[in-house]
Amino acid sequence: MVKIDNLSFAYPLKHVLKSVSFTLEEGKSIALLGRNGCGKSTLLKLMLALLSPDAGTITVNGKDLYAMKDRERASYIAYIPQYSADTFPSKVIDSVVMGKAASLSLFEKPSKKDYEEAERVLDYLGIENLKSRSTEKLSGGERQLVLIARALMQKAKILLLDEPTASLDYSNQIMVMETVNKLTKEGYSALFSTHNPEQALMYADSILILDDGVSEFVDNPESLLYSSRLSELYGRELYLSVIDTGSNRRIVCLPK
Repeated sequence: MVKIDNLSFAYPLKHVLKSVSFTLEEGKSIALLGRNGCGKSTLLKLMLALLSPDAGTITVNGKDLYAMKDRERASYIAYIPQYSADTFPSKVIDSVVMGKAASLSLFEKPSKKDYEEAERVLDYLGIENLKSRSTEKLSGGERQLVLIARALMQKAKILLLDEPTASLDYSNQIMVMETVNKLTKEGYSALFSTHNPEQALMYADSILILDDGVSEFVDNPESLLYSSRLSELYGRELYLSVIDTGSNRRIVCLPK
């Protein structure tokens, strides 16, 4: 469990986050919504201890995040970026094994067991067939799943995803979000930022809205279907509706 209490942060010319508080529980997902520059990426950097807050605390299972050593922090939290280009082309299996780096000593090499574990993770995510492919030959969706596989190799149960479907086509967006949904159902906790309200409404257990530095925690995302809150957030009147096809249920968000 991650608990954030009265977290505040300001850059020299802008106060980005003001008294943000929420709890990310085991097996749950939170979506971050807000306009560009609202502080979504800053919040993720604070949760990765890449930045230090001006006020407030972050605890993981009751432990102060900022008092942890890097290796301990990596055992709890894994980060999946929007995009990651390998400096040198490598096989997918080697890229995934890199997720063990946080638990290895400086000159220690991954073991045979590490590679066997990487194969199990790839199989778990349904992409075992990619293991021998070069990372240069992956589609955007495949690359994101490989980044998730690398994160799972850390053994961390808290996943932070920075716009995981940015620049992906519609099919790959669904594939990645369904994978995140599967992970939370199996005990992982996920916090993901998105510019797509539909993703937040469909895949998140709760939503954290960031608006001009102020946060608003919505523990029942579907309540936003019947309010003007998202229209106010984006400055555009929106039409929100649920479509039930019988075998599936989708939420649509359209400008009026």
